Amino acid sequence: MIGAMAEGARILGDPRYLVAAERAADFLLKTLRAPDDRLLRTYRSGKAHLNAYLDDYAYFCEGLIDLYEAGGPARYLTEAAGLAERILTDFVAEDGGGFYHTSRDHERLILRHREGHDGATPNANASAAMALARLSFHLNREDWRKTAVAAVTVYGAVIERFARAFCKSLAVVDYLLEGPIEIAVVGKPGEADYQALRRELDMRYLPNQILAHLDPATESGIKPSPLIEGKGLIQGKAALYLCHNFTCSSPITDPAQVGTALEAHQKPIQASRLGSL
Repeated sequence: MIGAMAEGARILGDPRYLVAAERAADFLLKTLRAPDDRLLRTYRSGKAHLNAYLDDYAYFCEGLIDLYEAGGPARYLTEAAGLAERILTDFVAEDGGGFYHTSRDHERLILRHREGHDGATPNANASAAMALARLSFHLNREDWRKTAVAAVTVYGAVIERFARAFCKSLAVVDYLLEGPIEIAVVGKPGEADYQALRRELDMRYLPNQILAHLDPATESGIKPSPLIEGKGLIQGKAALYLCHNFTCSSPITDPAQVGTALEAHQKPIQASRLGSL
């Protein structure tokens, strides 16, 4: 829901949806989190309890990334990175890749379950892999990218036979093989030049992207993503940067140039970037 609201705000330009997404995220971060930062599963009548499962971490992590990319504060990307660290600490399966459904400190079970196929919702293993993949490009974490690759390839033989049961996993494969367009937008939200660049960007369907943003007036000291390091306004105007491996082309200040520039960047990444899946 948080991800859907964030996407709605970004694509439709309706700030109400972003407010709703932030309220929901803040509620979870404040109320369904233990003192040691573990997530909790349930909440009723002022009480939150029971350890969260992998899907709780994975879905929430992706939602926080969506929220940041839609224009939410930088702290949401930082919180997403914290959840990713918890996934790696508590859920990763050392024997060949992928993630368990329960954490290391969960109640003892006869079998610690893990699975990779989708059901009525995207499977948690692939959702965790997607969150790690997205964050790996935001934060330049090659180790997280390798973990995401391992989480999908461990089910490779089954995916080949029953591809329709692994749609989320295939989305991760597509994301890793093609690589995201790296976008940085600098400017003050609400001002005409910034909003014009965002509208030109947000109206286009870019399934594989990462988007970092910076308001120099309020967040100059908060830079959770290396993608916005060294970026600034151009002659006082909002600017959009399109990058590849954190190497960026000339900044764009004219909204009319956004579409052409994006088309030039939508190409597969070099094989050396990720290696072979």
